[in-house]
Amino acid sequence: MREFNQWQRFAEIEPFGEEREDMRAAMICTAVVRAGGAKRVRMQDYMICQLLEKQHGQSVDEMASNFAAYAKQHNAKQKRARK
Repeated sequence: MREFNQWQRFAEIEPFGEEREDMRAAMICTAVVRAGGAKRVRMQDYMICQLLEKQHGQSVDEMASNFAAYAKQHNAKQKRARK
């Protein structure tokens, strides 16, 4: 769990993975649309991760917290089963 938290903190400083790829794609989409003459376009309009958060009502941090709670409960059950 400690290593997972370290990676989360690192990702806040230097995004990587799907979120970073979404940012790159959103930058390209925004540039293309603006080149076509659109004025009121924001990069956030093309950020898939943010759009999914709005649809599902949970932030990435909330999902991670829920997963951590599930993993802790699951691991406790596994530990009890071994005894």
